[in-house]
Amino acid sequence: MSEKPPRSSEYDAEGTSDRIRENRARLGRIESAELLDEAAHLAEIQRHREWQVENLGRHAENLESDLSTAAERIRQLEAHSLDLENARDVAVTDAQNLRQRVAEREAHLANIDSERDEALADALHLRQMLEDRNVHLANVESDRDEALADACNLRLDLEDRDSHSANVEHELDEAIVDVRNLRQRLVEKDVHAENLERERDEARRDIRNLRELVAERDAHLIHVEHTRDEALAEARNRRRILAEREAHFANLEFERDEANEDARNVRRVLADREARLEDLESHLRNVERRLPRRPTRLAEGRMFPKSPDPATDALFREGERLLDSREDIRERFGDDAAAGFWYWLLWHGRREEERIAALLPPVPDPHLISRIVGEQQNAESYFRAGLVDWWSIDGSLRRTGFDPTGGGRVLDFGCGCGRILSSFALYADRCELHGADVDAESIRWCQANLPVAQFAAIDDAPPTPYDDGFFDAVYSFSVFSHLPEQRHLDWLAELARITRSGASLVVTIQGEAVARKLMHESTVDPFPSASELARRMPDLDESGFLFFPYRRLAFQDPRVSAHFEDWDLEAYGSTFILEDYVRSRWTEWFDVVEIVFSPDDWQDHVLLRRR
Repeated sequence: MSEKPPRSSEYDAEGTSDRIRENRARLGRIESAELLDEAAHLAEIQRHREWQVENLGRHAENLESDLSTAAERIRQLEAHSLDLENARDVAVTDAQNLRQRVAEREAHLANIDSERDEALADALHLRQMLEDRNVHLANVESDRDEALADACNLRLDLEDRDSHSANVEHELDEAIVDVRNLRQRLVEKDVHAENLERERDEARRDIRNLRELVAERDAHLIHVEHTRDEALAEARNRRRILAEREAHFANLEFERDEANEDARNVRRVLADREARLEDLESHLRNVERRLPRRPTRLAEGRMFPKSPDPATDALFREGERLLDSREDIRERFGDDAAAGFWYWLLWHGRREEERIAALLPPVPDPHLISRIVGEQQNAESYFRAGLVDWWSIDGSLRRTGFDPTGGGRVLDFGCGCGRILSSFALYADRCELHGADVDAESIRWCQANLPVAQFAAIDDAPPTPYDDGFFDAVYSFSVFSHLPEQRHLDWLAELARITRSGASLVVTIQGEAVARKLMHESTVDPFPSASELARRMPDLDESGFLFFPYRRLAFQDPRVSAHFEDWDLEAYGSTFILEDYVRSRWTEWFDVVEIVFSPDDWQDHVLLRRR
């Protein structure tokens, strides 16, 4: 606050008082009446001045109060100005952050647009290739039809020429007979020359005409012989083609015999597999009795919960009816082993109770089964293998810390026709189930037949349509066992994107055990071959990753073969991954909880947790 200004009114009053005292002294000395009047006048002036001084004092006090109020207001305004400046700085900082985030989003959208444009360009290129192939096929078919038409025309022309040649030969024979008759007549006319000179001249003219005709016929005969030679050459060519076709048919018969022999071998192998499957079922029954319980409580007072899917709920109710009627089952499973009882119900219960078998989810068509698990499998083995794999995946997810009874979003990445996901219907009231696959036809089948889950058809390369951090658990069975290195790393990064931090993942791979089995055990149509795999094993030991592209696939069912015609079989094959590679490369996105080696006597289970 500033100092008070000098009060000039007070100084003026003091000077006036001094003058009054001086005047009074002068009055005292000279005792002048005029001075007295003047003194009285000055006294009046002094009183007036004192009154002004008092007014000025009060005014100065008011000014001081106003100045104090103004100073306080200034301090408040200065504080408010500081607050405004701070708010402005915060707003500027927020604006800068927003601009940076907008720039990042624009860059991300630009990347997405670029990837979309590349995908559209690839699709257009593929469509153009398909159109070119269709045009080429149409041209080939047109050329074939023209060649067949030319061959038919050549046959007809040859038959016409053969007929014409026969007519010419017949006419030539008749002409020769005529010439002979004419010569006989000429001899007779020579005997009677004198009487027949005019007739002789006419006969000579006739002979000349006949000779010209014979010359023309000779020229025609030469042409006919030339045509005959060409026909003979054509016949020789046709005999050669016929011989080649007969040799080709002989080769086809030989290949057919080989195929029949292969089919007999496959039947023997399938019979061996059926026997092994029976042994495996017996072994599984023994193992089931020794397996520890997997506590799974889903409802109070009963085994199964209320399912959102009516068909699954009907199966639950039928299972509980069977449980209530069988004391041996109640003693075995109690009331807190829903997962174990579910497994028993689908494996054994469906065989013992027709009503249970009738409520099971449908099995896909044979050509879809062949595309997913191979042509050696049938509907029964497809269903049983899916159930066994579900039990294994369920256990592996629990070992990572994910309990499906606690709920969450679960993704079957590479679900096919829901072979495994259909058994996760046990948790449909707790978990939001999803399935994704590149096979659009299989996804359509799932959407029509498996209402317990949501399904999406995806491209053969990332991204997927899911949001960041969307899933709590993901499992992928026999997908990364078919991908080349860069593609499998791209999909791992995508799985990391769509899972939340701490999410559980189970991924199956072909490890060293599978490679050893392919090299040393007899299998039907192994890929890669034992010799090729043995030759490349040093590469696998060195890098930990080995990929064999399929390049071509052959199936007995033409629908299966047609499905893979548009696939890039250089980017799809048989992949082998070792533990060291997993722990060195996959840990960019995940912590490796555990690697379970060959739990199903084939692929390894890699148990992961999202970082």
